[in-house]
Amino acid sequence: MRGGQDLSTFALEVLRAEGQEEVEVLLPETAVVAGAPRRVLLLSAHVEIARATLRSLRSAIRDALDIHERHQLSSAEEADFAVLVDSLRRILEGLFKQPLALLGEEREEATTLTVKQTVNQVRGTLTGIRAPWARGLAGGVEQKIKVIEHGGSVVGIDLTP
Repeated sequence: MRGGQDLSTFALEVLRAEGQEEVEVLLPETAVVAGAPRRVLLLSAHVEIARATLRSLRSAIRDALDIHERHQLSSAEEADFAVLVDSLRRILEGLFKQPLALLGEEREEATTLTVKQTVNQVRGTLTGIRAPWARGLAGGVEQKIKVIEHGGSVVGIDLTP
């Protein structure tokens, strides 16, 4: 059940944040998440995009933690819980623009995306990555395009909300 409570608390603080264009989120100290920031500035638009997903994941994690208090989770339930925690962590990493590793955990760069596209012809729009909440996290986009037709466009990374 490692990390679930701390990441749920981080999500709650993001959901509580209010502001016009930017919001400041003050995060509590944690014993489980290594190197977590204490103060984060987020764009309100990014918080709004992630809001529904944050609420859903946080609710599911809290439900799993409540069930765990009453009885031992099965292997399948433990695996489902790990997926929920990892999903919440990835969204928070995107918002915070930095990895959130659990103490003692060895992870490769969790927030690095690499996209390779090889295309003969583009008629409309070709986008490598579209992730408005992930500003500053993409590792790279490699695009090889032979022909871009009139009116066509190629975008490596689209971060617009």
